[in-house]
Amino acid sequence: MKIKPIVMRNVCFTCHPMGIEKYIDEQISFAEKQEKFKGPKNVVVIGGSSGYGLSSVIDLAIGSNAKILNVFFEKPYQSERNVGTAGYWNDFWLKRKIGSKNYKSLNIDAFTSESKKTVNEYVTSFLNKKVDLLIYSVAAPKRIDPESGILYSSTLKTIGKPLLSKTIDIAKKNIKSVEISTATEEEVNSTIKVMGGEDWNLWVQSLINNKNVSPEFKTIAFTYFGGPITEEIYRHGTIGKAKQHLEKTALKLQNNAVEAYVVAAKAIVSKASVFIPTFPLYFLFLYKSKRMPFSIGSITTRLLLLMISLKRIPLLMSFWERVAHNSR
Repeated sequence: MKIKPIVMRNVCFTCHPMGIEKYIDEQISFAEKQEKFKGPKNVVVIGGSSGYGLSSVIDLAIGSNAKILNVFFEKPYQSERNVGTAGYWNDFWLKRKIGSKNYKSLNIDAFTSESKKTVNEYVTSFLNKKVDLLIYSVAAPKRIDPESGILYSSTLKTIGKPLLSKTIDIAKKNIKSVEISTATEEEVNSTIKVMGGEDWNLWVQSLINNKNVSPEFKTIAFTYFGGPITEEIYRHGTIGKAKQHLEKTALKLQNNAVEAYVVAAKAIVSKASVFIPTFPLYFLFLYKSKRMPFSIGSITTRLLLLMISLKRIPLLMSFWERVAHNSR
């Protein structure tokens, strides 16, 4: 199969199924070399087709022999000219490597009420109505509010003043200046609706209301802090506002007797991160500094999930993020 790379700026819009098989094999091989750990046995992952969600799926399946229901929204294979997204193929190979006994997936829009109903039905049959852990790892450009029907869009913009910075243009193989414009109040609020904690909370309540959680039920989502180089576009920008809402949602859930956590982990290259202006160049210098000699992949989720099982996980800060901050 010959697939021509289609690259725009720092994003590649095509993928090769055989290359993704090798990537999944490497992730599984890494997880198999680690010690087994006592973790959650029945897991629902929302957004487990790439990034931290994918690593969580692999490590839980291999490390603690968990049964996993993976929910994501990816473009499937149609033809050799339209092979689908990398996330679709990540799941394709996971099914064949892990097996259907402990792994099932649903390619559906996680934001809809219908999808939550479908997942609860699968939880009843596949996970025996006992979800121990819900992982929420969603990055999306748009979301339709299930109650109002209003379409909201997320933006990657600054707040207060524009930002002039540098980024990598992989398509042209050069470093160029980029200006990130300032968001309006409407754009900030819209980004919060898409990337904040509202849908996470709806998923938690949906599982609880359907009595599909175990007494040990926990839930986690992912946030990011970064340092001075990325803070204007990320932590202090529109996405940062959404992440702050996500963090407040964890506190709200905790106040309602739900063991909920937001985890800050180290910087990685993921489907979501490559869209962030200035991030590619920052990431290269971060790892070139040799102050973060850790593998990108399951090791992060291994420590994360181990801490969850031992109830030792902090609410917002992590060792990884402190290392990232100190490497500047």
